[in-house]
Amino acid sequence: MALGSDHDYDPVWAACQELGVAATFHSSATYGGRNQIANYSYNHIGILAAGGETIAKALFMGGVTRRFPGCNFAFLEGGVGWAVSLYADLIGHWERRRAGRVDAYDPANLDHARFLQLVEDYGDDRVVAHLDDMRAMFTRAQPAVAQRDNFEAVLMHDAREMLELFVAPFWFGCEADDPVTVHAFDREVNPFGAALQAVLGSDNAHWDVTDMNEVLVEAYEAVERGLLTGDDFRSFVYTNPVTLHAGMNPTFFAGTNVARAVDELLGPGPD
Repeated sequence: MALGSDHDYDPVWAACQELGVAATFHSSATYGGRNQIANYSYNHIGILAAGGETIAKALFMGGVTRRFPGCNFAFLEGGVGWAVSLYADLIGHWERRRAGRVDAYDPANLDHARFLQLVEDYGDDRVVAHLDDMRAMFTRAQPAVAQRDNFEAVLMHDAREMLELFVAPFWFGCEADDPVTVHAFDREVNPFGAALQAVLGSDNAHWDVTDMNEVLVEAYEAVERGLLTGDDFRSFVYTNPVTLHAGMNPTFFAGTNVARAVDELLGPGPD
């Protein structure tokens, strides 16, 4: 939907931005072994996380968050563990495979003669026995790299721009009893001290919620165990859900029981 598609989805993101509606996804990875055997738990575990990762990665690498800075995106019910990993992985890959850096891996830059001489001088008998094979392997013509910048659509100049292009526009729906949620708020580990925007998804009416009265109780257990601060819990259950929607449309909660609290959180609007 955002990278390598036969269709142009930019009008969709433009409409979301214009109408003040967050683009929210409840997508699953139904292929690639996720629904191939008669075992529900095998098929179900990770299915929404894999779907969310696919879309989030494409939105970022396709430059959507760069082109539509006023659009919010949420990935529902898959948790946030995959997003913590993806955030770090994208930074690592950008540092190594952006324009100019990927040339460090170009086989054409290898000093073939020097390499083969070192193999011959220092290789043991087993290695030297394959010297001719290695010479053929390392001196053969190499295909040209079609895409020399895997991040050409992102237009980043500094890794800290990930705070603007990944952390700020993305929200991640998490179930109350998911112990991995706390990693979203681990500023000591997450690059650049980021706290990803985890959002409580109550999962009321799902088969795994047997008592609706226990949902918030389960979510608050992370605070009681010292894994989540009170401020981060407030962000998880209140601030982040509010900013997901009201951040694009300040009147989103108008007329509801929480309208006054939302107004107090957001503060006065522009004159």
